[in-house]
Amino acid sequence: RKNDMFIQGEQLENSVKNKRKLMRVAPKVYPSIIERQRNTNFQHDRPIFYIPDYSSSFRSKSRPKYAIFFLRSNLPTNNTQPNGNFNQVMRGMNVHVGKGNKGCVAVRHRAAQMSALEDIDIFMEDGYVGLEGLPGSGGSIANVAIYGGLFGIDARVTQPTSLLTAVTLSNQNCAAIVYDGMFGQQTLVGVGMLVNVTTTSYTNIGVYVPGAGPPPLWPELCVLLPMNALPHVPPGASPTVKVTNTDSAGGGWLSFVDSIFLFPTANLGETKTANYAVEECAAVMTYTSVVFNSVYLFGCERLVAFVGVPISAMNYTQDVILKAIANEDKGFQAQQVVIGVGSDNTSVNPARDCLAFNTSHIYPSHIFSPKTSPTGFKIVNYTQLPSQASIPEDLRSKHIWDEYTAPSFQSPTAINVKQQGVVGDGLHDDTAALQVLLERKDKNPLILLFPPGTYLISRPLQLSNTIPTALVGVTHMISEISAAQNFTNTSNAPVPLLTTGTSRVWLHSLSISVKTNVVGNVYPLLWKSQDLESSWRHFRTSLNPEKWFEEVVTPFPQVVFAGSGRIQNWMNDEGCNGCGLKYRHMRITNSTSLSFYMVDPEHLESLAHIEVRDSSNITMYAFKGEANHPLVWVENADLKLYGFGGMTSADGLSNATQWPRSLFIISGDSNVTLFSLPSRAVCLNTSNPETWSTVFYQKEPLINHIKSKDGVTTPPLDYPILFTTA
Repeated sequence: RKNDMFIQGEQLENSVKNKRKLMRVAPKVYPSIIERQRNTNFQHDRPIFYIPDYSSSFRSKSRPKYAIFFLRSNLPTNNTQPNGNFNQVMRGMNVHVGKGNKGCVAVRHRAAQMSALEDIDIFMEDGYVGLEGLPGSGGSIANVAIYGGLFGIDARVTQPTSLLTAVTLSNQNCAAIVYDGMFGQQTLVGVGMLVNVTTTSYTNIGVYVPGAGPPPLWPELCVLLPMNALPHVPPGASPTVKVTNTDSAGGGWLSFVDSIFLFPTANLGETKTANYAVEECAAVMTYTSVVFNSVYLFGCERLVAFVGVPISAMNYTQDVILKAIANEDKGFQAQQVVIGVGSDNTSVNPARDCLAFNTSHIYPSHIFSPKTSPTGFKIVNYTQLPSQASIPEDLRSKHIWDEYTAPSFQSPTAINVKQQGVVGDGLHDDTAALQVLLERKDKNPLILLFPPGTYLISRPLQLSNTIPTALVGVTHMISEISAAQNFTNTSNAPVPLLTTGTSRVWLHSLSISVKTNVVGNVYPLLWKSQDLESSWRHFRTSLNPEKWFEEVVTPFPQVVFAGSGRIQNWMNDEGCNGCGLKYRHMRITNSTSLSFYMVDPEHLESLAHIEVRDSSNITMYAFKGEANHPLVWVENADLKLYGFGGMTSADGLSNATQWPRSLFIISGDSNVTLFSLPSRAVCLNTSNPETWSTVFYQKEPLINHIKSKDGVTTPPLDYPILFTTA
């Protein structure tokens, strides 16, 4: 029912004759959610999309086709525009590709903001690729397994800073992942991954980043088709073309955390030849920078094999081969391995490389410590392990939810708020009715379901400090809690529309907004949960006020985190260009053990999109930025960031000339480690790129938003593979 914004999927083609169903779904602003229907007993069953054996449309590898294709379809032109392919979610089902379908790509899902694949298994009895394209730029993949196929994931075209969380890739014939940064310098982040290279592999390679070409001994079966040869583009749309530049060390950066690579133990102890041979295994084969943190490797000695490194690169990096193993049951933990492939600073021409939007250039990628200077390109720290029993039991599980117990709109104990006196029509004040429900003590946990609707609130809402509480909608696009125009705030300080309790909280598939017609001093959310298992998924805040808070003394936030938990896919692309220098998309203060699995701030003109202050153990696994103002300011706080990308600079601060022109600003007693910091250089035509850097650091606090004294900065256009205050 389009008028209700409830069902927006368009099935434009359904060819039963060829046993093929191509689903083209969703313009930019409408959600397309494909989700399993749970049975009453919550049994562990999933629906299956099935491609029968030898289906006529999928038989030819030279002419591959998609079984399920998510795209932004701007009818009637059919412009796919993946960077505007938002809110596309497939969750809780499986895909089974039968025998003889050598040209089948099970799922194509290159998408952005809030798009996701979750809780999905893809079984390839035969087939080309399990998943092509990846969500990034505020989207991600989580709890997905792909078994079989020539390639598990073909990510040669993907959105910036794609994130794979708790993804399993097993039994591929050629490679588990093929990745190329698409926009030049971008990072693919893998957290809690399992890559299982079995005896069916023709290459013994886990992850492959193509450089000057495929390894010479790979069989023809594993030679990748060029992207412009894929007949996937709808009529009238421009083809997607990707050409790998053989003299670029900027694309395809990799960062793996808490992950496992398994190989057949027959690989151990083999004689290594001068040229890379088929029988020589490697967790990663690449031509550019790569990072491992707490990564386990069994059955193979070679962590990284470098091929096709441009001769113009300053440092030709040798393969990373860990110490020979006497007992084939033993393996390694790569506690920290950091390899930067890049140039020295003298090869950078800021006037050219900053302003030329599509520059193909080898940027510096140093390991950088402000206590010294650029310190080199390599760190290799690892420990030998006796067996796979040494892998921590929660290495992967700590990063993901339980699919069958996590609250959702289908939870059998969920209370439908519209059946309890709440109206949700965008006209009535639902404050009193909702607060009564939030204070119920007869449910543990308390799960409140918000069907499609707009729920107006005129006073702050408070969640319980003692009873775990879940607020769940259908999707954040159509289930919305919103401040009423007459919202009441009796204090001068800004107040949150919703405050979580300190107990466990789940905020899923819902949004909280404050719109321009609201005159009260209010922002959407204060997160105070102290529970590590608290969860934010497919949840979004929105704030579009007038300039009334320009005179607020303290930085005005859209959302404040003052607690713990796991935050999935946090993003905000609201420019709020009139909000002033004190506004923040996000403020983290007095928090500990707070993990963000995707962070995507965009378009803000302020002193910082995100402020982290007086907090410890803050982790951001994947970070995509799109702005020409500073992204993160850290003061007296601990922060780790594992992968970065986007289109960014920090040269737009014409209204704050004394503020450091850097993407990351670190001050005070902060312990900050930033891995893999590439970015597609984007600068204003009037700017001088010599005046801005990736990281600014100084020991003293920044008082009153003014740089108190010169700090240490990374050189212009130097994108560190590692920056640390240690």
